[in-house]
Amino acid sequence: MTTVDKILKYHPSLIHADTLQQVIAPLKRLGISYFSHARVYASGMVGGHGSHPEFLRFYYENGYHHNDLHLAEPDKGQSYILWDIVEHYGKTAELYKIGADFGVYHTFTIIQSEQEQKNYYHFAVKPGNSHINQFYLQHIHLLEKFILYYNNCLDTDTDLKKAFNYTFEPDISLGGYQSKIMATNYLSQADKMAYLDKLHNKSKLAILSKRELECLSHVAHGLPPKNIAIMLGIGQKTVYRFLENAKQKLHCYSKAELVQKYWENP
Repeated sequence: MTTVDKILKYHPSLIHADTLQQVIAPLKRLGISYFSHARVYASGMVGGHGSHPEFLRFYYENGYHHNDLHLAEPDKGQSYILWDIVEHYGKTAELYKIGADFGVYHTFTIIQSEQEQKNYYHFAVKPGNSHINQFYLQHIHLLEKFILYYNNCLDTDTDLKKAFNYTFEPDISLGGYQSKIMATNYLSQADKMAYLDKLHNKSKLAILSKRELECLSHVAHGLPPKNIAIMLGIGQKTVYRFLENAKQKLHCYSKAELVQKYWENP
C-alpha cells in the first residue's frame, strides 16, 4: 500500500471529518468556510489536516501535495500570504483554480516557523467573496487565536492528532511550489497597509476618510461603537460622527444600508 493509499484509507480528516468540522465551527462565525493545516518537519516530511474531505481526497489522488505552499521557504518567525495577489503557474496554479470548484478560494495563509517544524495554516471561503481579503488583514489576531484553539483541540483529541502519523515526503522534482514572485509573497505590515490603501483608492468608498472607513469596516464586521472607540482610542461620540459622515457621503439613510454599501464595494 502506497503512502497516498494509506492517507486516503486512514487519515483522520476523512474518517473523523465530523469531529474536525466541530473544531472549525468558530471560523464560520467569521464567514470562513474552510481550514487546513500542513506541518513540515525538519526531516522534510509533511502531515496535516483539511476540513473538506472531497477536496482532500482529490488533492492527494492527483498529486497536488507535491506542488503546494508547504514547499516554499518562508521567512523566519511568522509570515502571511494572501493567495489572490500571488502569481502562480503550473500545477500550483491548477490547484488554486480547482480549489475554487470545491468552494476553496480567496485563501489566506499564516506561516509559523519554529526550530523543528513549520506550520502552514490556510483559511478560505467560496469564490466571489473577495471582500474576505480585507477582513483577513484587519483581523489577523482573530485567526491567530483560532490557531491556538485548534492546536489545543489536537492536543486533547487523540483521533485528530493521529493525522501526523500519516506523513509524506514531497517530490520536488515534480515542480514544487510554482510561483513567479516568491520574493514578494510574504506580507509585511507595510505590505498589508499598501494593500488596504489600494482597495480603498479603487473603491467607491474612497470618498471616505481613513477614520470613517475604519469605523465603517468595524461596524460591518459586527463591532459595536463602544468597542470601536476603545480600539481606535477615540470617543464613542466621535465614532458616531464618523459613521454619520459616511452615511451622508454614501447617501445612506440607515446603518443597514451603510453596511450593505460597504460589502458591495470591497
